[in-house]
Amino acid sequence: MEQPEMQRINGSSHHEDDIVAQDKFTCYQSCVACCGKIEGCLGMWLPFPCCCCPKPFVTVPSSSKGILEKFGGFQKVLEPGLHEVNPECEKVYIVDMKTKVLDLKRQTVMTNDNVTVDIDTVAFYRIVEPKKALYKIVDIKFSLEQLTYACLRSICGEHSLQDLLEKREQVNDQIENYVEEHVKDWGIFVEQVFIKDMVLSKQLIEEMSMVPVSRKKAESKVISSKSDVESAKLLRQAADMLATDAAMQIRYFEVVQAISEHQNRKVVFLPLKPDEE
Repeated sequence: MEQPEMQRINGSSHHEDDIVAQDKFTCYQSCVACCGKIEGCLGMWLPFPCCCCPKPFVTVPSSSKGILEKFGGFQKVLEPGLHEVNPECEKVYIVDMKTKVLDLKRQTVMTNDNVTVDIDTVAFYRIVEPKKALYKIVDIKFSLEQLTYACLRSICGEHSLQDLLEKREQVNDQIENYVEEHVKDWGIFVEQVFIKDMVLSKQLIEEMSMVPVSRKKAESKVISSKSDVESAKLLRQAADMLATDAAMQIRYFEVVQAISEHQNRKVVFLPLKPDEE
Protein backbone atom coordinates (compact mmCIF):
# COMPACT_ATOMS: atom_id res chain seq x y z
CA MET A 1 0.00 0.00 0.00
CA GLU A 2 1.56 3.27 -1.14
CA GLN A 3 1.58 6.00 1.46
CA PRO A 4 1.85 9.78 0.94
CA GLU A 5 5.10 11.35 2.05
CA MET A 6 3.64 14.63 3.28
CA GLN A 7 0.91 13.06 5.42
CA ARG A 8 2.79 10.08 6.83
CA ILE A 9 2.63 10.55 10.60
CA ASN A 10 2.75 8.42 13.68
CA GLY A 11 -0.51 7.75 15.47
CA SER A 12 0.97 8.02 18.95
CA SER A 13 0.86 11.81 18.99
CA HIS A 14 -2.12 12.66 16.75
CA HIS A 15 -5.82 12.00 16.79
CA GLU A 16 -8.18 11.17 13.96
CA ASP A 17 -9.95 14.53 14.41
CA ASP A 18 -6.71 16.27 13.32
CA ILE A 19 -7.09 14.76 9.83
CA VAL A 20 -9.80 16.89 8.22
CA ALA A 21 -10.63 17.75 4.64
CA GLN A 22 -8.87 20.80 3.28
CA ASP A 23 -11.41 23.31 1.94
CA LYS A 24 -9.45 26.56 1.69
CA PHE A 25 -6.87 27.08 -1.04
CA THR A 26 -4.59 29.91 -2.08
CA CYS A 27 -4.93 31.76 -5.34
CA TYR A 28 -2.07 29.78 -6.83
CA GLN A 29 -3.65 26.49 -5.79
CA SER A 30 -6.95 27.53 -7.33
CA CYS A 31 -5.20 28.35 -10.61
CA VAL A 32 -3.44 24.99 -10.64
CA ALA A 33 -6.75 23.25 -9.95
CA CYS A 34 -8.38 25.10 -12.83
CA CYS A 35 -5.56 24.12 -15.17
CA GLY A 36 -5.93 20.55 -14.00
CA LYS A 37 -9.62 20.54 -14.87
CA ILE A 38 -8.87 21.80 -18.36
CA GLU A 39 -6.10 19.23 -18.78
CA GLY A 40 -8.41 16.47 -17.58
CA CYS A 41 -11.15 17.57 -19.93
CA LEU A 42 -8.75 17.48 -22.89
CA GLY A 43 -7.46 14.07 -21.86
CA MET A 44 -11.00 12.76 -21.60
CA TRP A 45 -12.36 13.99 -24.93
CA LEU A 46 -9.39 14.10 -27.28
CA PRO A 47 -7.96 10.84 -28.65
CA PHE A 48 -4.58 9.71 -27.34
CA PRO A 49 -2.51 10.33 -30.52
CA CYS A 50 -3.69 13.95 -30.58
CA CYS A 51 -3.37 14.70 -26.87
CA CYS A 52 -0.97 13.45 -24.24
CA CYS A 53 -2.96 14.82 -21.32
CA PRO A 54 -3.63 12.29 -18.57
CA LYS A 55 -7.08 10.81 -18.07
CA PRO A 56 -9.00 12.39 -15.18
CA PHE A 57 -10.33 9.09 -13.85
CA VAL A 58 -9.14 6.66 -11.20
CA THR A 59 -10.61 3.21 -10.56
CA VAL A 60 -10.86 1.96 -6.99
CA PRO A 61 -11.00 -1.88 -7.08
CA SER A 62 -13.53 -3.96 -5.21
CA SER A 63 -12.61 -4.87 -1.62
CA SER A 64 -10.54 -1.67 -1.56
CA LYS A 65 -11.05 1.99 -0.75
CA GLY A 66 -9.32 5.11 -1.94
CA ILE A 67 -7.96 8.11 -0.07
CA LEU A 68 -8.26 11.29 -2.13
CA GLU A 69 -5.70 14.01 -1.45
CA LYS A 70 -5.66 17.50 -2.89
CA PHE A 71 -2.39 19.41 -2.75
CA GLY A 72 -1.16 16.80 -0.29
CA GLY A 73 -4.08 17.27 2.10
CA PHE A 74 -6.80 14.75 2.89
CA GLN A 75 -10.10 15.27 1.09
CA LYS A 76 -12.30 12.19 1.42
CA VAL A 77 -12.55 8.40 1.31
CA LEU A 78 -13.51 6.93 -2.07
CA GLU A 79 -15.67 3.84 -2.39
CA PRO A 80 -14.96 1.13 -5.02
CA GLY A 81 -15.71 2.31 -8.55
CA LEU A 82 -14.68 4.94 -11.10
CA HIS A 83 -13.92 8.43 -9.78
CA GLU A 84 -13.03 11.66 -11.52
CA VAL A 85 -9.95 13.44 -10.19
CA ASN A 86 -7.93 16.50 -11.04
CA PRO A 87 -4.69 15.20 -12.59
CA GLU A 88 -2.69 18.26 -11.48
CA CYS A 89 -3.54 18.60 -7.81
CA GLU A 90 -5.35 15.44 -6.72
CA LYS A 91 -3.97 12.01 -5.99
CA VAL A 92 -5.64 8.77 -4.91
CA TYR A 93 -4.06 6.15 -2.64
CA ILE A 94 -5.59 2.69 -2.81
CA VAL A 95 -6.07 0.91 0.52
CA ASP A 96 -6.61 -2.85 0.39
CA MET A 97 -9.41 -3.89 2.78
CA LYS A 98 -9.00 -7.67 2.41
CA THR A 99 -7.92 -9.88 5.30
CA LYS A 100 -4.16 -10.37 5.40
CA VAL A 101 -2.07 -13.11 6.96
CA LEU A 102 0.92 -12.23 9.12
CA ASP A 103 3.06 -15.34 9.54
CA LEU A 104 5.49 -14.41 12.29
CA LYS A 105 8.98 -15.79 12.57
CA ARG A 106 9.73 -18.31 15.28
CA GLN A 107 10.14 -16.55 18.60
CA THR A 108 12.03 -17.88 21.63
CA VAL A 109 10.25 -17.20 24.92
CA MET A 110 10.80 -18.27 28.51
CA THR A 111 7.97 -19.52 30.71
CA ASN A 112 7.59 -18.67 34.38
CA ASP A 113 9.10 -22.06 35.29
CA ASN A 114 12.31 -21.12 33.39
CA VAL A 115 11.72 -23.34 30.36
CA THR A 116 12.77 -22.03 26.94
CA VAL A 117 10.25 -22.65 24.14
CA ASP A 118 10.29 -21.70 20.44
CA ILE A 119 6.82 -20.51 19.37
CA ASP A 120 5.40 -20.05 15.86
CA THR A 121 2.54 -17.55 15.70
CA VAL A 122 0.18 -16.42 12.94
CA ALA A 123 -2.14 -13.41 12.88
CA PHE A 124 -5.08 -12.45 10.64
CA TYR A 125 -5.96 -8.77 10.31
CA ARG A 126 -7.70 -6.34 7.97
CA ILE A 127 -8.01 -2.59 7.59
CA VAL A 128 -11.40 -1.23 8.65
CA GLU A 129 -10.64 2.52 8.74
CA PRO A 130 -8.45 3.44 5.76
CA LYS A 131 -7.88 7.03 6.91
CA LYS A 132 -6.39 5.90 10.22
CA ALA A 133 -4.39 3.13 8.56
CA LEU A 134 -2.85 5.56 6.08
CA TYR A 135 -2.12 8.51 8.35
CA LYS A 136 -1.65 7.12 11.85
CA ILE A 137 0.94 4.40 11.42
CA VAL A 138 4.04 4.17 9.24
CA ASP A 139 4.15 0.42 8.59
CA ILE A 140 1.16 -1.62 9.77
CA LYS A 141 2.69 -5.02 9.08
CA PHE A 142 5.99 -4.30 10.84
CA SER A 143 4.28 -2.58 13.78
CA LEU A 144 1.82 -5.44 14.27
CA GLU A 145 4.68 -7.93 14.06
CA GLN A 146 6.72 -6.18 16.76
CA LEU A 147 3.66 -5.76 18.97
CA THR A 148 2.86 -9.47 18.71
CA TYR A 149 6.43 -10.42 19.60
CA ALA A 150 6.30 -8.26 22.72
CA CYS A 151 2.90 -9.73 23.59
CA LEU A 152 4.23 -13.29 23.27
CA ARG A 153 7.14 -12.63 25.58
CA SER A 154 4.89 -10.94 28.13
CA ILE A 155 2.00 -13.41 28.24
CA CYS A 156 3.99 -16.64 27.82
CA GLY A 157 6.26 -15.47 30.64
CA GLU A 158 3.23 -15.48 32.94
CA HIS A 159 2.41 -19.15 32.26
CA SER A 160 4.17 -22.42 32.91
CA LEU A 161 5.05 -24.85 30.15
CA GLN A 162 2.21 -27.10 31.30
CA ASP A 163 -0.27 -24.22 30.87
CA LEU A 164 1.01 -23.45 27.38
CA LEU A 165 0.53 -27.08 26.38
CA GLU A 166 -2.83 -27.70 28.05
CA LYS A 167 -4.47 -24.24 27.91
CA ARG A 168 -3.45 -23.09 24.44
CA GLU A 169 -6.88 -21.64 23.58
CA GLN A 170 -6.89 -19.55 26.74
CA VAL A 171 -3.38 -18.25 25.97
CA ASN A 172 -4.47 -17.47 22.38
CA ASP A 173 -7.39 -15.40 23.70
CA GLN A 174 -5.07 -13.45 26.00
CA ILE A 175 -2.69 -12.68 23.14
CA GLU A 176 -5.54 -11.64 20.85
CA ASN A 177 -7.10 -9.34 23.46
CA TYR A 178 -3.73 -7.76 24.19
CA VAL A 179 -3.04 -7.03 20.53
CA GLU A 180 -6.56 -5.71 19.86
CA GLU A 181 -6.28 -3.30 22.76
CA HIS A 182 -3.11 -1.74 21.34
CA VAL A 183 -4.10 -1.51 17.63
CA LYS A 184 -7.58 0.00 17.98
CA ASP A 185 -6.19 3.44 16.98
CA TRP A 186 -4.43 2.08 13.90
CA GLY A 187 -7.61 1.55 11.88
CA ILE A 188 -7.18 -2.22 11.70
CA PHE A 189 -9.12 -5.13 13.14
CA VAL A 190 -7.25 -8.21 14.35
CA GLU A 191 -9.46 -11.18 13.52
CA GLN A 192 -7.35 -13.84 15.17
CA VAL A 193 -3.94 -14.42 16.70
CA PHE A 194 -2.99 -17.92 17.70
CA ILE A 195 0.00 -20.11 18.47
CA LYS A 196 0.62 -22.32 15.47
CA ASP A 197 3.32 -24.54 16.92
CA MET A 198 5.59 -24.91 19.94
CA VAL A 199 9.02 -26.48 19.56
CA LEU A 200 10.74 -27.91 22.62
CA SER A 201 14.38 -28.90 22.94
CA LYS A 202 15.31 -32.54 22.37
CA GLN A 203 16.48 -32.94 25.97
CA LEU A 204 13.20 -31.55 27.29
CA ILE A 205 11.18 -33.88 25.06
CA GLU A 206 13.15 -36.88 26.36
CA GLU A 207 12.60 -35.78 29.95
CA MET A 208 8.88 -35.32 29.35
CA SER A 209 8.61 -38.75 27.71
CA MET A 210 10.10 -40.32 30.84
CA VAL A 211 7.43 -38.79 33.08
CA PRO A 212 4.70 -41.39 32.29
CA VAL A 213 7.17 -44.25 32.80
CA SER A 214 8.29 -42.86 36.16
CA ARG A 215 4.67 -42.27 37.13
CA LYS A 216 3.74 -45.87 36.34
CA LYS A 217 6.70 -47.16 38.33
CA ALA A 218 5.71 -45.01 41.28
CA GLU A 219 2.10 -46.22 41.06
CA SER A 220 3.30 -49.85 40.94
CA LYS A 221 5.40 -49.30 44.06
CA VAL A 222 2.44 -47.75 45.84
CA ILE A 223 0.20 -50.68 44.91
CA SER A 224 2.87 -53.18 45.99
CA SER A 225 3.33 -51.36 49.31
CA LYS A 226 -0.40 -51.35 49.92
CA SER A 227 -0.53 -55.09 49.18
CA ASP A 228 2.32 -55.73 51.63
CA VAL A 229 0.50 -53.74 54.29
CA GLU A 230 -2.73 -55.67 53.74
CA SER A 231 -0.86 -58.99 53.82
CA ALA A 232 0.86 -58.01 57.06
CA LYS A 233 -2.51 -57.09 58.57
CA LEU A 234 -4.01 -60.45 57.56
CA LEU A 235 -1.02 -62.37 58.92
CA ARG A 236 -1.24 -60.43 62.15
CA GLN A 237 -4.93 -61.20 62.44
CA ALA A 238 -4.27 -64.89 61.75
CA ALA A 239 -1.50 -65.00 64.36
CA ASP A 240 -3.77 -63.37 66.92
CA MET A 241 -6.49 -65.91 66.20
CA LEU A 242 -4.11 -68.90 66.51
CA ALA A 243 -2.73 -67.59 69.78
CA THR A 244 -6.03 -68.26 71.61
CA ASP A 245 -6.54 -71.40 73.82
CA ALA A 246 -9.38 -72.69 71.67
CA ALA A 247 -7.26 -72.52 68.55
CA MET A 248 -4.37 -74.30 70.28
CA GLN A 249 -6.67 -77.12 71.45
CA ILE A 250 -8.05 -77.61 67.95
CA ARG A 251 -4.53 -77.75 66.58
CA TYR A 252 -3.56 -80.21 69.39
CA PHE A 253 -6.35 -82.60 68.49
CA GLU A 254 -5.50 -82.40 64.80
CA VAL A 255 -1.92 -83.46 65.54
CA VAL A 256 -3.07 -86.29 67.81
CA GLN A 257 -5.41 -87.56 65.12
CA ALA A 258 -2.66 -87.47 62.52
CA ILE A 259 -0.27 -89.40 64.79
CA SER A 260 -2.82 -92.03 65.72
CA GLU A 261 -3.20 -93.05 62.10
CA HIS A 262 0.24 -94.69 62.26
CA GLN A 263 -0.14 -98.00 64.19
CA ASN A 264 3.53 -98.88 64.60
CA ARG A 265 4.49 -95.72 66.41
CA LYS A 266 4.74 -95.13 70.08
CA VAL A 267 2.99 -92.03 71.23
CA VAL A 268 3.71 -90.15 74.41
CA PHE A 269 0.99 -87.64 75.27
CA LEU A 270 2.15 -84.39 76.78
CA PRO A 271 -0.01 -81.77 78.35
CA LEU A 272 -1.18 -78.93 76.16
CA LYS A 273 0.62 -76.44 78.42
CA PRO A 274 3.93 -77.19 80.21
CA ASP A 275 2.56 -76.11 83.60
CA GLU A 276 -0.37 -78.58 83.39
CA GLU A 277 -0.02 -81.75 85.42
